[in-house]
Amino acid sequence: MNERIQEIRDRKSKVADFAMPGSTYEQLGSDIDYLLSEVERLQTTLYTHQSYDKTAGELHEDNQILISALEWYANKGNYDPVHLETLGKIPIDADEGRRSRAALSKVGGQKMVI
Repeated sequence: MNERIQEIRDRKSKVADFAMPGSTYEQLGSDIDYLLSEVERLQTTLYTHQSYDKTAGELHEDNQILISALEWYANKGNYDPVHLETLGKIPIDADEGRRSRAALSKVGGQKMVI
């Protein structure tokens, strides 16, 4: 919490001790509590928003890159042994994980070395 906010909260607490029930001071205390909670909520929202590295559009793009790589690995045709006659390997073996490493590299994922 911000030092200034804490100072305001402390001063408000001291003044609240003298406020008569139903008085303007009591209402001001309630208003100050509300405003302080809104300031803290907005600070949290701002901090959370600023802590994200990527925009929604960039995340969508990353998602599409990963989906494309997963779809290729999920395609049963890439495991078909018929390719052994023409390529000497099935596409999955020939790829050796390059497609997944490239997708992870584009979206900022870690490269796994096996």
